[in-house]
Amino acid sequence: MSYVLGNLAARYLDAGALDKAEELYHRALTIREAALGPDDPRVSNILASLGYVKYQRRDFAGAKELFIRSQTIRQAAFGPEHPDVGDSFRDMGRTYLKMGDTDQARSSIDQALHIQKRAVNTLVDGMSEREALALLRHGRLSLDEFLIAFDGLDDTARAYDELLNWKGTVRRSLSHRRHVLATSNDPAIKANLTELGRTKRKIAQLTMAPYDAQQMASRQQQIASLTATKESLERELGRQQGPVNHDEPDKTNGEALRAFLATQRGTVVVDLLRYQRDDEQHYLAFVLSGRGSVRRVELGLANELDTLVEQYRGLLGSADAFVSRIDEAGDRVREALWDPLKLKKAKRVIVTPDGGLTGLSLAGLPHSNGGYLLEHHQFSYLDSTTDLLNKRVATPAQRVLLVGGIDFDKGPQRDGFTGLVASRGAPCVDDHFDPLVGAEKEISDIAALFAEQGQPVEQLGGREATEGAVRGAASGAGIIHLATHGFFAANRCRSALGGDVGFNPMVLSGVVLAGANTRGDRQEDGIWTAEEVSSLDLTGTQLVVLSACETGLGEVQSGEGVLGLRRSFALAGTKNLIMSLWRVEDEATRHLMTDLYQELLRNGKSPVEALHRAQLQALERNRTESGHGEPASWAAFIAAGP
Repeated sequence: MSYVLGNLAARYLDAGALDKAEELYHRALTIREAALGPDDPRVSNILASLGYVKYQRRDFAGAKELFIRSQTIRQAAFGPEHPDVGDSFRDMGRTYLKMGDTDQARSSIDQALHIQKRAVNTLVDGMSEREALALLRHGRLSLDEFLIAFDGLDDTARAYDELLNWKGTVRRSLSHRRHVLATSNDPAIKANLTELGRTKRKIAQLTMAPYDAQQMASRQQQIASLTATKESLERELGRQQGPVNHDEPDKTNGEALRAFLATQRGTVVVDLLRYQRDDEQHYLAFVLSGRGSVRRVELGLANELDTLVEQYRGLLGSADAFVSRIDEAGDRVREALWDPLKLKKAKRVIVTPDGGLTGLSLAGLPHSNGGYLLEHHQFSYLDSTTDLLNKRVATPAQRVLLVGGIDFDKGPQRDGFTGLVASRGAPCVDDHFDPLVGAEKEISDIAALFAEQGQPVEQLGGREATEGAVRGAASGAGIIHLATHGFFAANRCRSALGGDVGFNPMVLSGVVLAGANTRGDRQEDGIWTAEEVSSLDLTGTQLVVLSACETGLGEVQSGEGVLGLRRSFALAGTKNLIMSLWRVEDEATRHLMTDLYQELLRNGKSPVEALHRAQLQALERNRTESGHGEPASWAAFIAAGP
């Protein structure tokens, strides 16, 4: 009965009915203390909930007393390093902060973050990805409170160090696990890796299968069962990798980054974070260069900035939007996000975005003096700034894989569907995929450029560009170029995920290969998802170019980046990735890609530099042909990598 009352109280609390919530929590507390005794840890949970009711009433003295009682019980039951004890320290810390006791608040919150970090470092390597991300989400509450309590000028470097140690934790753990296991000769490990890849492919095939009402219940059960198998394999592989040393502070602190940036003249890092402050989400930025100390810049309410970015992106993706309207919306984004950073002198800007800002290309924002930021700065993007300190070196593969001119097995167009022949985006994976005429010419032009350099090229197109063929050819390729449709299946076109049946967000984005229009209940369905890509071994791959629309999108988890293709290729071992954030006209994409490879091959530029120069050429081409910069046609593509 106490659990029923507690759950009901939580509902009233969420609805803001504090009197009813407090009444029910007190009834639950009385029952639980009578049944379990006053010092049982299950009693501490009710005490903490009552403390939160007091906190909401702004009765901070009453809240503090309840939080202390809860913490005392938890520490006696679990020991001083348990995550629940960390939760109590966090609750106490934010209460002290409201009471004006800054010293006590900072001490409690510092202890809370220490406990949560220790829990993450101890547990994450043996968890499934879902479990690890859930643990990180919970611990993030302590980081947010830390950023609030430690927000003075003297605290900035310490606050940034804590952010660096937190951001990208799960992806680093998975990357390390993958590297260790991929080099193992243990037959049991190899068998588990093979089975994990096979299970991911089955999940992807079921999730993206065409809608069938009669099979939906059965399909959901299969997805749930396969997801459980996948997570079991991930936990077992975590155990098989052996102990992991997390004591590598030189790789994850601001001093190491500043030392690195001191060798990169004109380079600045902008680390963005969406965090909770005073019951609302805010954005902040840490700006770091090799010449001075780190700066902290508060950017205001997250919902307001996200709305500006969403409006801007909506216009960029609209074929009917005037350039003037796009630039006006871009001006509003620049004024809210870019101008406060004060980076006029920066030449190269490395951005680690978060939240809704992961879908933004800064290069396309209008400059305050006319033109675009592209003409003043070179941009690249990372999921975690610590990627700049990754010392792992892989032998570069030499072979080039070019995929394009794919036969999607075109059938009758569906009623009400407008074809995608003019762009490389697919609004939903249940739609019909039209041929990309420009893609075949794009592949031909790029192949000719590699032939000039005498580099071996493997081309896959037509009906031969199946999932199996591309998957097999990708391993061992130094450069991979995919010219096809991309997709990000948002809520409106999830075909088989009913509610929380399975945790597989990386199934919802990917690229389209041969046979996609005739897919059914078969393994080679032509829908190559990020989940499947993550099982590849691309250790020697220096560059992947996704010449397809919306390949940079996916579900976002704050602190971990985009759970989509950009994450999956990084987990597979790719060093650099070029991808897109919205749909781009087919012919414009072909010209941009040809210019990109000319810069790479003829002029010896890095992927980041090559994309920047190719975009500048596209900008000038647009100005010559139409009199406008038309950022929608070139700013969609971004470069991810150190």
